[in-house]
Amino acid sequence: MIATSLDGRVPEALEHERFPSVLGVQFHPEFSMLWNQERKFRIAPDDVEETTARAILEKTPASVTFHQKIWAWFAESLYKSQLGK
Repeated sequence: MIATSLDGRVPEALEHERFPSVLGVQFHPEFSMLWNQERKFRIAPDDVEETTARAILEKTPASVTFHQKIWAWFAESLYKSQLGK
């Protein structure tokens, strides 16, 4: 287990012991709406203003940091796995 919920009770990510590039994740780090600033929506039907997924993420700095770190780790893991070939 390589990641848990903030309280440590819920597994959020698993890494295979033999194949470190094999992951199981509880979240969707590839969520494409994060990068599409054009796509806006209302969270609740009675919301007046529309927002973006990125704006929601940025309201929680720890989430942004986590997102950046998971992708940096993932990219580095892929790179290292290719060095052994």
